[in-house]
Amino acid sequence: MIITVVVVVVVVVVVVVVLGPKLVCNIFKNKLKINLTANSIDKVHRVGKFQSGADRAVIVRFTSHSAAEQVLAGRRVLKGSGITITEDLTKANNQRLRKVKALEGVQQAWTKSGEIFVKDIHDRVHRFFPGDLVGDLNVKIAKQPQHAANKRQYMYRDRQSTERTSDNLPLYERSSTRSPTRNGVTNTDTQECREPPLQPRGPYLYTPPE
Repeated sequence: MIITVVVVVVVVVVVVVVLGPKLVCNIFKNKLKINLTANSIDKVHRVGKFQSGADRAVIVRFTSHSAAEQVLAGRRVLKGSGITITEDLTKANNQRLRKVKALEGVQQAWTKSGEIFVKDIHDRVHRFFPGDLVGDLNVKIAKQPQHAANKRQYMYRDRQSTERTSDNLPLYERSSTRSPTRNGVTNTDTQECREPPLQPRGPYLYTPPE
């Protein structure tokens, strides 16, 4: 009787090991529309202890980085399907991700290649570096976005339609050059105007840096 039980357990383990990559590839093909072969997957195994009525996560180890990136890039289509694909983070990164998601003003947070990215309620994306503090990120998110109406705006037209001189250019576009003479006296009469980069034909809205 004991031998029979051992044989059954061994058979179940073999089925999971052999058919696991194929089952995962079928999920990728049906849900993500990604065609991967069983050779693209190194190992497949579940995580955690068995609990009746509870689903356990499955860890998939790929043989190439490109295959993993392909799956992570297509995981957006699984929204609302009950299937979630995430990176296998370290314990420290997992804790940092949970803290970032709990911040007020965070709309979405995700990871890519172990790095954390945050999208705030103003649709701005912040990159959360390993040395950054959660409090510093909270300060960045709390800042109001700068609207274009509050900035100085300049309209440039094509060179053929509007003649640009040093008088109608913004102040920061002007640069004066002082060339030393032979006797060491500086000549301040010569000025050069740095032309802005060529813009496409027609009006072009340009917002200077602050």
